[in-house]
Amino acid sequence: MILLLHSKMKIFKEKKIHMMFRKFAFFLMVPFLLIAEEELIVTLPTAQISLLYHSPIYQDESSFDKSYLFALQKILHQDLDQSGVFFIAKQEAEKDLLLGRKNLKEAFDPKVWKKEKIAYVIKALSSHRRLEIQVHNSFESSLWSLKTDLTGDLDADRQKLHRLCDYLIEKLTGKQGVASGRILYTVRVPNSSSQGSKWISEVWVCDRDGANAHSVTGEKNYAVHPLFLSSKTPRDFIYVSYKEGQPKIYHFWGDTKESSPLISLRGNQLLPAYSPAQDILAFICDAAGRPDLFLQKLDAKGRALGKPMQLFSFPRATQASPTFSPDGRKIAFVSDKDGPPRIYVVQIPEDLSLQKRPQAQLITRKNRENVSPAWSYDGTKLAYSSMTNGVRQIWIYDFQKDEEWQLTRGPKNKENPSWGKDSLHIVYNTDDQNLGELYVIDLNLQIPVKITNGFGKKRFPCWEPF
Repeated sequence: MILLLHSKMKIFKEKKIHMMFRKFAFFLMVPFLLIAEEELIVTLPTAQISLLYHSPIYQDESSFDKSYLFALQKILHQDLDQSGVFFIAKQEAEKDLLLGRKNLKEAFDPKVWKKEKIAYVIKALSSHRRLEIQVHNSFESSLWSLKTDLTGDLDADRQKLHRLCDYLIEKLTGKQGVASGRILYTVRVPNSSSQGSKWISEVWVCDRDGANAHSVTGEKNYAVHPLFLSSKTPRDFIYVSYKEGQPKIYHFWGDTKESSPLISLRGNQLLPAYSPAQDILAFICDAAGRPDLFLQKLDAKGRALGKPMQLFSFPRATQASPTFSPDGRKIAFVSDKDGPPRIYVVQIPEDLSLQKRPQAQLITRKNRENVSPAWSYDGTKLAYSSMTNGVRQIWIYDFQKDEEWQLTRGPKNKENPSWGKDSLHIVYNTDDQNLGELYVIDLNLQIPVKITNGFGKKRFPCWEPF
């Protein structure tokens, strides 16, 4: 969600909704800027990262040709290179010849690898229809291996390599990998029909690296703010749709590919957020006359339980973009109650019906326009979009240090950050008039990687939960 300071602009240029919601354009639009095509980033690593060397995929009576194994090698390299926990050493023919030896003591001679200060050495071997990854820790002189069967179908084997890489990262570092996670987002394109609005926006899904991208909804309407439910129901999600006129929150059922309204409440419903326990939904609604923060309790099947309750309202103020803390006890959200939109945190009371307006703690102070907060899974940080020298950048608030720092740079506006399950990677979208792409960045290397390309404006990314 993005903030706009020009009061003359209306919420959703693509949609005409209630005039009262004009103020809410602060959180849903972005200025049109003439900016450079390329993202220029100059940064230095902020953490100690291990040096890793990996071989090409050697063949030992492999069932696959060299071109297929090379494609798999590129996937493995990309997953390791973008893990945020390794520096990948430059590939050298001499080292590859050494690793190609069948005698493992010779291949993983610790004298060679310690001299190069390489912490981990990986040898990949394809035998028949199986891929084996041998992993050597140079400093501990340990050796172990991972194996996975291959199908010959690149899309299916891509997923196998993603999962293998995640397991490898967790075993080496103790941190969860994100290579196998999926990303939900929307793609906005012009409406080719003479009827309806100027734009159509559908929900899409892709792998972490942008592969296997495809549309999930086909309503030929306008969808925004998609949100995965949980790993237990990987094909279900919620989203906001305008198909009945006003924006309402819908539950998409992956088994039937149908959707149904989630909340029975008048007014515009926007910006949904699930609690970690999946028992509360936070959202923004103008049912009381202005955009306020509401909570809806849910049953075990994700259906509304009782009536929604208003959590936070403030005279002549607009609330937006709630996000839950990992323990489900707090919510960070955006409000302009004290002037410019900033991010606040409130405690969720045990009994909403008995409480007065909760005390809101101001979190962001450095910049005057801070929107779209996202709470990391480990609870230590918030990512958000902030106007910085005329361009929206992704910033991080560190709860432990009570500090704010800038993560992204470059000319393009960056919006809607969403955390990977490792609390290290973030996906966000850029915004340049009618163009928008998804990027993934990690807090260690801080190098943005573009994962989408092509027709349509990609927005509102959401990383798959645990």
